[in-house]
Amino acid sequence: SAYVITGGVLNIQWDFTRAWLDEAFKRGALQEFDGIGVHLYGNKQDSKYPEARVISGIAHLRAMIHQYGGAADFPLFQTEFGMNLSNEDTSGPMDQRLEQQAEVDMRMYLLTLMLGMKVNNWYEWHWAGWTKGQNNHALLSPDWTPRPVYKAATVLTHELDGFTFDARIDAGRPDDFVLAFKKGAERKWVVWTSGQGHPVTVKTDGRSGLTVIGM
Repeated sequence: SAYVITGGVLNIQWDFTRAWLDEAFKRGALQEFDGIGVHLYGNKQDSKYPEARVISGIAHLRAMIHQYGGAADFPLFQTEFGMNLSNEDTSGPMDQRLEQQAEVDMRMYLLTLMLGMKVNNWYEWHWAGWTKGQNNHALLSPDWTPRPVYKAATVLTHELDGFTFDARIDAGRPDDFVLAFKKGAERKWVVWTSGQGHPVTVKTDGRSGLTVIGM
């Protein structure tokens, strides 16, 4: 009676990952497993912005599932994602990269909700130190102090507690995201852009007195 999912595949944009899934589906994986695990990593060059890579990748996976007779809502699980703060990365000062880590991880989590994925696993909990070549994706620093990504996760999960994803609202650009959530009569919107900051007008069903909460 156990609920069994496949091991998380890495980067569903890669041809060899898709070839592996294609072979697994041919061999009856959709009949033998209760869900499919997906790591949402990928290459920066895969698309103009990371959200597009994830959305198109999941759409392609759904099309493959349909091709092999799987249900439209066949369960997908986000089995691992975290932005790596590599000690070899010289793209900017650490405080900026810590802020970016929080942004990227929260947006990826929100995409899993938008795309109907069942579980979101942030990688990883605690990072031991600056060992050369060691991955550094953690929510907690070596001294166990919370990083911005931990604080952002706390705020986001608290604000969305009991809410379910309702719809993505068209804000006029593909790299603008306005996600509506609902809990009974309550409504909340989570908004961001993958591009440069710019003004956007969003209809809020006539509601007034909105409270804006930052990450």
